[in-house]
Amino acid sequence: QSVAVEPSDSQSRSAGALRSTLAAADMLRRLKEIFRLAKTDLEESGVNALYLAIGFLRWRPKGANAKDCRAPILLMPVQMARKNVREGYTVSRLDDDTMLNATLVEFLRAEFGISIQGLDPLPEDDSGVDVAKVFATFREAVNGMEGWGIEEDAAIGNFSFGKFVMWKDLTARADQL
Repeated sequence: QSVAVEPSDSQSRSAGALRSTLAAADMLRRLKEIFRLAKTDLEESGVNALYLAIGFLRWRPKGANAKDCRAPILLMPVQMARKNVREGYTVSRLDDDTMLNATLVEFLRAEFGISIQGLDPLPEDDSGVDVAKVFATFREAVNGMEGWGIEEDAAIGNFSFGKFVMWKDLTARADQL
């Protein structure tokens, strides 16, 4: 099932549509960029890198001038389509499973000693992944970390995991190197 993406300045609201935080012109420009990048990634690597990111961990790295960082918690594989210029873009879920951001989980373990437990496999409820339970698990894991929090938000974006695979391999073989 495909859903439309609506700009923030739209006067009407369609049932089930994804609502952007961007006004129409900016939204269409950004969706066009995302659409083209996803298409190029798929053609060049054969791998879908387009996801609906659900929930974000927000944290501030150590250091006086550090800016807040955000990383997605859950990643749902999606595809975008565009029938014509007037109809705009639609987003539909792919058959692949929603997954936990393994890069984030490994980063938290390696850099901060934070272990995320109980999410392999992902908990489920009547509609699929139990998003509330996943968020609660992350909240509990980062409880007490100053400036850290969970943002219950969603965003469409291109996410590649090639660097994570290389980083994990290098980390595992650090003594040999």
